[in-house]
Amino acid sequence: MRKKKCLGVVAKSLSNNVTKRLQIEAKVTISACGALLTPPLMISSGLKNRHIGRNLHLHPVLMAWGYFPDSINSEFKGKSYEGGIITLVHEVVSEDSRPRAIIETPALGPRSFAALCPWESGLDMKKRMLRFSRTAHLITIIRDKGSGVIRTEGRASYELDASDKENMKAGLRQALRILIAAGAVEVGTHRSDGLRLKCEGIDKEGLEEFLDKVSAEEGPQSLVEKWTRYSAAHQMGSCRMGINEKEGAVDQNGESWEAEGLFVCDGSVLPSAVGVNPMITIESTAYYLSKRLAESLRNQKFSNVGVDSFS
Repeated sequence: MRKKKCLGVVAKSLSNNVTKRLQIEAKVTISACGALLTPPLMISSGLKNRHIGRNLHLHPVLMAWGYFPDSINSEFKGKSYEGGIITLVHEVVSEDSRPRAIIETPALGPRSFAALCPWESGLDMKKRMLRFSRTAHLITIIRDKGSGVIRTEGRASYELDASDKENMKAGLRQALRILIAAGAVEVGTHRSDGLRLKCEGIDKEGLEEFLDKVSAEEGPQSLVEKWTRYSAAHQMGSCRMGINEKEGAVDQNGESWEAEGLFVCDGSVLPSAVGVNPMITIESTAYYLSKRLAESLRNQKFSNVGVDSFS
C-alpha cells in the first residue's frame, strides 16, 4: 500500500506580477514533463524513491560534416537546410552484425552550426559560415550503456561507458566515409582541434590514416587536450518503470510507488535507452498507460482512505 496520495497540483507564476497560486484538485495527476523535468518535479514534491532522477539516458550524438561546393557539375543542388530531414537511417554494425550506432541527417540551423564549430580563428569561422548552405551534416547516435543523474532543473551529470566511446568512434568514421563517397571536397568533425581532411587526391591509405585520428573524447569539462562537443538526441529513463520500488520509480501502470494517484507518462519511464528514435515507443507507452489509467478510473480504483495526502 502506498504511503502517500497525490491530490492534484499547486502552481505559481514565474511573473512577479502574479502573486496568487493556482491549485487544481484531481483524482489522478499525470507528470508528462519529459526525462529532464519529471524527476525535479517529483523530488521537489517530496518523493524519495532512489530511482527518481537516476538512469538518465541521452542517446549521445557526435557529428561529421562534409562540404559540397555549388558548381555546374555538382550532383547535389540547393541548400543543406532545404528538403526533408531524417529521410534515411544507416545502421552501423560490428563484424558479427551487432548494432553499434545509427547515422541520420539532422536539422541544423546557422546558430547551432556556429555553436558546434570548433574555434580556430575569426577568419576560419567566417569561412565556415559562408559555406554553411553547402555543408552537410551526419549525426552518429548510440544506444548508450552509460547513464546520468538529473535531480534539479537545468543541471544533469552524465558519464559515457567505455563501449559507448568505441561505438561512437565506429559510427563517426562511417559517417565520414559516407560523406567522402558522396563527393564532399572536405570533411571533418567538431573536435576542438578542428580535425578535417581535404579529399582531393586522397587514396585509401591516406583515408585510413585520417580515420585513425578520429576520436570520441568527452566534452570541454573533461580537460582532455582534444575534446569534442556532444549533443543529446533523446532523453529517457530517469523515472524508470520497475516491478517493485527497489527496481524502479513507477510500476507497470506508470504509477508512483510512493504516491497513489500520481502517474508518469513520458520517456522517463523507459527502463533503458532504446537505440533508435523513441517517438513511436514513447507514444505507444503513453497510449498503453493512458488506457490502463482510464480503465482504473472507470472502476473507481482510487480512494482517500488510509494514506497521507500531499500535492
